Amino acid sequence: MRQRGAAPRRRRRPHPAGGGGRALADNLPDEALSCFEAALAADPQDTLAALGRGDSLCALGRWPEAHDAFRALSEAQPTCVDAWVGRGACLSLLERHAEAIEVFDHALTLDPENPGRLRGMRDMAQRMLETQR
Repeated sequence: MRQRGAAPRRRRRPHPAGGGGRALADNLPDEALSCFEAALAADPQDTLAALGRGDSLCALGRWPEAHDAFRALSEAQPTCVDAWVGRGACLSLLERHAEAIEVFDHALTLDPENPGRLRGMRDMAQRMLETQR
């Protein structure tokens, strides 16, 4: 109940990609992709929606498209570490390990305070590259 004279509460509109995160967590990547693409149609600069779109494409096994999505985001927002990590992961999945290593190395320069996961992913790509030789 509202107090007399108090301003009405504003209802927050849900973020258009909000359902995408839930759908992805529930292993519904097709539904997630639709949510993230709708959010990007409303705001092409929405970083979270762009990351979610890339993650959804990965979950669908559409790695070349996911790589393109992460590459576009890393070019538009060069300091977005998650875009570089997604790009490197896709390159590894595409068995382009040498390129993945370069991308992970770049991500490490952007986030030197949090090297754990980046070094792990980079080292995994390095091992995969060595087994290909």
